[in-house]
Amino acid sequence: MSFYVFLSLLRGWGDTKTPMYLATLSVALNIAVDPFVVLGFVDNPLFGWFGLEGLESALFAATGFTGFGVAGAALATVVSQGVAAVVGLWLLFSGRVGIHLALSDLRPEGATIRKITCIATPGAIDQSTESIAAIVMTILIATVSADAVAAYGIGNRFISLVWLPTVAMGMAVETVVGQNLGDGRQKRARHTVYVATTILSSAFLVAGALTIVFARPIVDTFVTGPGAGAIVDHGETFLRIVAPTWAVMAVYHVMNGAFYGSGSTRMAMGIGVTTLWGARAVFAAAFVLAVGLGATGAWYAIALSNVTAALVGAYFFYRGRWLENVLEERTKEQ
Repeated sequence: MSFYVFLSLLRGWGDTKTPMYLATLSVALNIAVDPFVVLGFVDNPLFGWFGLEGLESALFAATGFTGFGVAGAALATVVSQGVAAVVGLWLLFSGRVGIHLALSDLRPEGATIRKITCIATPGAIDQSTESIAAIVMTILIATVSADAVAAYGIGNRFISLVWLPTVAMGMAVETVVGQNLGDGRQKRARHTVYVATTILSSAFLVAGALTIVFARPIVDTFVTGPGAGAIVDHGETFLRIVAPTWAVMAVYHVMNGAFYGSGSTRMAMGIGVTTLWGARAVFAAAFVLAVGLGATGAWYAIALSNVTAALVGAYFFYRGRWLENVLEERTKEQ
């Protein structure tokens, strides 16, 4: 937990490089440790790849270690993140990253805890609703066929990969918007969103067009063997229906970053829960079960919810309520 707090703290400070370096350290350490704690020193292919079978035998003779299996993967993750957290705490307490903490700063303050909880709770609800909506979508698609569920999984994996720039841009917008609003520069905060929206939506117009053209080869890359054709058919349709909405979803994610950066997490939660995840589940239930469109109905539900969320998000963005001093108002309410 302290590792993620450190990452968020520095990003809010405006330092995105140090979190990247520490995250890279954590991932690299995890990758390096995983083969040994999972497989141990018996039939470990890593030694075979590098011609180190003799070293493997010697290590096994000395330790008798056969690995922890799946538990080893969890252990490697905890250790790698723990090391990164220790480094992060050292950086904070040494003042090498612009923030210099002292032990007295760790003393709990009721007002600060209440403010953090007030801001964070809507975001947690938003993320939880996303997970619930994914479960509901899987259940609905399962009523069509197992092939459709497989296609849904493949499509989501591909979209998660394509969406990585959106996550990065959203973090950047949160940081810049928060800093500018804290400095009383509302116009600059709004301009930041316009610039980010232009960059991201333009990129996803291209990404969406390429995905539409190469939808079938993309899905075909993830599945082989008997019965693969039906899965590829569903996956191709999925991507060709959803990809055209990526540009508007990019707009939504940038505006959502602005809401979170300004502290308007209730607004972001309301839009996400109702017009994105909630609407997606309702549309899918109607199209799949009531209208009988099958898997195609679920794909259209995803696309339609993307558009509705972007439209509603744009409405609240242009109203400008998020530009006001939300944090001070909440403090007064408390």
